[in-house]
Amino acid sequence: MFGTYHKSLLIIGFVSCLTSSVFAYSGGSGEPNDPYQIAAVSDWQQLMNTPSDCNKNFIMTADVNLQGVALTPVGNSTNNFTGVFDGDSHIIRNAKINMPGNGYIGLFGYVGPGGQIRNLGVEDVDITGYYCVGGLAGGNHDGSISNCYSTGAVSGYYYAGGLVGENYKSSISNCYSTGNVTGGDNSQCLGGLVGYNSRSSITNCHSTGAVSGSYLVGGLVGENYDGSISNCYSTGNVTGGGNSQGLGGLVGENYKSSISNCYSTGTVSGSSDSFVVGGLVGENYYGSISNCYSTGAVSGYFAVGGLVGENYGGSISNCYSTGAVSGDSYVGGLVGLNYGGSISNCYSTSTVSGSSESFAVGGLVGLNLGLNYSGGSISNCYSTGAVSGSSNVGGLVGYNYDSSVVSSFWDVNTSGWSTSAGGTGKTTAQMQDINTFLNAGWDFAGETANGTEDIWFIRQAVDYPKFVWQDQLPTANAGPDQTVYAWIDDIAEVTLDGLDSNDPDGDEITYRWTWTIDANTYEVNGVSPIIELPIGVHTIQLVVSDGIVDSIPDDVNITVIAPLQSKLEIMPCVINRSSRQRYILTFIRMPEGIAKKDIDNNEPLILYPGEIEARWQWVIPWGGCRHRGRFVGIIAFFDKVAVLEAVPDNGRVELEVAGNLTSGQYFYGSDTVKIIGPRRPFHWPKK
Repeated sequence: MFGTYHKSLLIIGFVSCLTSSVFAYSGGSGEPNDPYQIAAVSDWQQLMNTPSDCNKNFIMTADVNLQGVALTPVGNSTNNFTGVFDGDSHIIRNAKINMPGNGYIGLFGYVGPGGQIRNLGVEDVDITGYYCVGGLAGGNHDGSISNCYSTGAVSGYYYAGGLVGENYKSSISNCYSTGNVTGGDNSQCLGGLVGYNSRSSITNCHSTGAVSGSYLVGGLVGENYDGSISNCYSTGNVTGGGNSQGLGGLVGENYKSSISNCYSTGTVSGSSDSFVVGGLVGENYYGSISNCYSTGAVSGYFAVGGLVGENYGGSISNCYSTGAVSGDSYVGGLVGLNYGGSISNCYSTSTVSGSSESFAVGGLVGLNLGLNYSGGSISNCYSTGAVSGSSNVGGLVGYNYDSSVVSSFWDVNTSGWSTSAGGTGKTTAQMQDINTFLNAGWDFAGETANGTEDIWFIRQAVDYPKFVWQDQLPTANAGPDQTVYAWIDDIAEVTLDGLDSNDPDGDEITYRWTWTIDANTYEVNGVSPIIELPIGVHTIQLVVSDGIVDSIPDDVNITVIAPLQSKLEIMPCVINRSSRQRYILTFIRMPEGIAKKDIDNNEPLILYPGEIEARWQWVIPWGGCRHRGRFVGIIAFFDKVAVLEAVPDNGRVELEVAGNLTSGQYFYGSDTVKIIGPRRPFHWPKK
């Protein structure tokens, strides 16, 4: 038998068991179909202090404010967070972690294999650590982070990012950060979103915070090592301290990696002894950069470029830069130093300024240099910006050694230079003439002689060549859906409406409408064409083009309603051409449910053939004594001579009478009469 004491222990143990399992967090069991619920500070503290739960599933059901709460990262390098944390669009605010001597510091310290963080916002963070420091996560290894954002401040020495410090064999998508990221002297791999991206992908992300550090510092990513970055941008300013190296508006160093469809707009400022500074990328080391641009001002000392500071054995294609560039040696509007790399189909409009002791300054490339006896190459490129410097200055290329420059041009009027170490100088008028470039083999939209990739387009005699991908898509607007009424032939005339279509570049647009009826495809052009459609529901698709690219299709649905069939009686049923009858009487009985007010009596009834208008007409109730008012009818008189002129032959003939309802719907009825008598004009006898 249990005594009172033993019973108490048993009850306490049972309650404790329930508390630790059934009543964990704000609900849930941690399983995928029943995740633990995070709704309060205590829930977060429980997760933070329960390492065994790092492989569980969580969902936020309310915002959580961690102001004043002592925090340590969830998950570390020994016990990774490998579960799923779904913020469900909720926010964690005011998280502060100050661990300057430690690594893997963030709200989540270390996201491990299979770990997922998604749909979460972290606002006003204040995170300080030594290495692998991020506003959301210190490290993301073999995990995924999606649809997340961070705001606030992050400070670290090595691998620090506004969202994630280190992203290794992982993915980050649809995320952004607005926080500032700072590192001290000799700090390395700092980025507005991610400090170090290795063998990982970053897609559809952006950052807007300022980033400052010493080595490999980027507006979005500090170093992209054997990884990929696509459809991303950064707008924050990037600053490098004394003897800094590898500064980029988007990426500090792109090492054997790819960057595509990205841009940066922030200022990139190096010191008087900064090396390898670029508006988009500091150093492109055997990497590829395509369909990218930068617009921010760039300054540094050595290897300074509007897009890339140094292109070391890498490739740059379909890119451009516009921001002002200033430096001392190897200074270019697009690339400061092209060291054995290839630059193709690129341009720069940047103003390029070298110091009083500068060397190798060019409108496109400062120094174009071969690498291990394999020359760097520049092809199908141009520059238009003003260029100034001291030694080896050129409109397109400052200094060219053991390298090639082909089919490339610079504007001698705007650059202020008639000489260059490579390329061909042209006047502004020639630079705005498509033939200059077609004759050099450039691939333009609308021609196939030079290729079918359609890389370039030009507004003739107005502007310089631009990339097709730069052209903003025109917008098709097919107008609101329409309901129209068919005539008695079961066909409706429909006026399409593309007037609200537009082109953001201001280009003239053309219109192409297409639709299908009974497996047959029809097409018509014009902004507001008139087409014929049978009874039914039809989807008409509009695509507009600015002559360079087509819009995304837009659809309009047209519903064509059939005419209303009524009962028609014509009197007399035998019409004699020789009779003295002057008028033909018609009576239309409308279907049940049509009231007198529904009939548009202001419009005369029309008789066919001949399209003859009624001379007189009246709307009357119909239905006899029992059904008076249940139906309405229309009595109308038509000129007999006009009718007979429309029917030249005798015999049986079908006549139709049609009219309008106030709704716009047509109605009609038909009856057969017999026409007899001589086929000659009839004259009434004189009195």
